[in-house]
Order: sequence, then C-alpha cells, then structure tokens
Amino acid sequence: MTAGIRQRVMEFSPSWAAAPAPSEDRPPRPALMVATAVSLGAALGQYGVSGWNMRHLLFTAGGFALLAAFASRLLPPGTWRAAHGLPATVLLRGLGSGVFFTLEAYVPLLLATERDAPPMVIDLAFTGAAVAWAGSSLVQGRLLEHCPRHRLVVAGALVQAVAVALAVAGTLPSTPAYTAASAMAVAAVGMGMYAPSLTVLSLTHSPPGCQGYASSAMQTTQNLGQMMVLGVSSALFNACLGAGSTDAVGYGAAFGLLLAPCALATVLATRTGCA
Repeated sequence: MTAGIRQRVMEFSPSWAAAPAPSEDRPPRPALMVATAVSLGAALGQYGVSGWNMRHLLFTAGGFALLAAFASRLLPPGTWRAAHGLPATVLLRGLGSGVFFTLEAYVPLLLATERDAPPMVIDLAFTGAAVAWAGSSLVQGRLLEHCPRHRLVVAGALVQAVAVALAVAGTLPSTPAYTAASAMAVAAVGMGMYAPSLTVLSLTHSPPGCQGYASSAMQTTQNLGQMMVLGVSSALFNACLGAGSTDAVGYGAAFGLLLAPCALATVLATRTGCA
C-alpha cells in the first residue's frame, strides 16, 4: 500500500524537514512527515472500514481526515478537480485501479463464501485476469498504437463498467458462478487498455526532467485509489449487513458502487488528452 509513497519520499525528500523551495519548472518536494501522515491515514481508513461500529467509524473519520489534509501535497496541483493534463491523468489512474482491485478483492470472496464455487473457478478467475491484462496491453500497444490515448482510456473505463455489471449479476443465485468469475477477466481487459495509456499520457504531460515526479504521483494515486474505493465499497457492504440485508445484497451494493468511478473516468478522460 505504501510502496508508491515510499518511492516518492526517497525521490524527493531525505529528511523530516520541508524541502527547499523548488525552481519554477520543478514540482514542490513534500516533507517526509507529509508522506507519513498519508500512510497513517490510509492505515486508519483501511482498519476503520473493516467493521461497522462507533470505534471503526472514528478510525475511518480520522483516516480520511488525514488523507484530505495531506494527500494533495503528494500529487500535482489540481488533481482532485481533474485539471487538464497531468492532474486528470493522475486522478484517473486512482479511479481505474480502485475499480479493478476492489473487484479482485470481493469477487473471490463472493465465490468462496456465497456461491460455494470450487477452488478451480477462483483459480481460473485470477489466471484469466492475468492473461487478459497482458493480452489487452499487447493489443493496445501493437494494434492500437495510432489511436488517441484518451480514447483508449474511455474504452477501458467502459469495459470496466461491463465487468462491474457482470459482478452484480454474479451475486444472483440464478446465475452460474462463472458469471462473477468472468468479471475479473473483463475488468483486466479494461485495465490493459486503461493503465498503459494513462502512463504514456502522464509522461507526455511531464516537463523535461520531471518524468520521475509524474511516475511517483501515478503510483501514489494508484495506491490511494485502491484504498479509498475499496474502503468505501467495504463500508457500504458492512452497512448493508448491519442493516440486516443478506450477503448477496451487500455484495451487489458494493459492486454497484463501482459504476460511479467508471462513469467518472469516462467523462473525465478527455481532460487527459493532449491539447
């Protein structure tokens, strides 16, 4: 979870003190204390969403407060409002990663606990996702190299939305377990188009000598996106169970929530394109 934050810290600040003022053409260097606060906020948030009582709610509130206060200092200015160029590119990396890794966390859990799927089905879901991601990346890099990258981002987000729909359908007892398992492979196809295209766009938007800044920001927002999207989905899942809903309803709600970042990424993808 903190790999991207540690990478950014090593790259930009070797001490606890705030870094010297940067030149105009270089991004600001955050202090190590900022990265520590973000890591602590992520940890508190992850623990907080694991339950549904006052203690967990307090941990969740504290974690998200730290993230709200400090996370923006690790990212390009304008990231949270999806400003055109690098900020929007960085934000979309977090949204896409959040959707995929939430599916990767909940689909196997659904298959094992609610659908009583055999281990082979779960194994095929993970293997299929790995192969699908690699194959999709190969296709977009070799056969779609002349397609504008922001359009591939749109395509990837739409494919992820299809995967979310499959996951929701997989919660229904009338559908076979393979329906939910296929959601991981379909989502991986989307990520194979989505993630490499955003990486290329981030480097395109980076001024000379600042490519490392862009790469570390992408890694940071990927980790934050995973934590935040998975955290909100987990909170909704636990809220449904706490209200007396069945597990299937909780899974359906957690999956359905993922349509929001998919839709947001589709709408904002044009802001990642080159002017």
